Amino acid sequence: MVKFNENLKEIRLSKGLTGTKLAEKVNEITGQKIDQRTISDYENGKREPNLTTLINLARTLGVSVDILSGYQSMAAEKVIYTILDDMEFKVKMLRKYLSESE
Repeated sequence: MVKFNENLKEIRLSKGLTGTKLAEKVNEITGQKIDQRTISDYENGKREPNLTTLINLARTLGVSVDILSGYQSMAAEKVIYTILDDMEFKVKMLRKYLSESE
């Protein structure tokens, strides 16, 4: 299972954020004061966040706490979103069909 610190760094980099920019976004989006050094300590496995910080990091990065913490793989989340997108498309098509047949 992937560890929190590895996921945090991977997700941060995939979003094109530096540690400083992530800290700024957490402050801006959630109001929680966090600095780049803390982000670095998390990514290097020197510290682990409390539950509130974990939730705020996940919220800021746009992922679930399960994904960020390593409890669920990002591949599983992609499958879920693919299924949801497919369902949404089918609902739109059904609505269109029903509106045309009225």
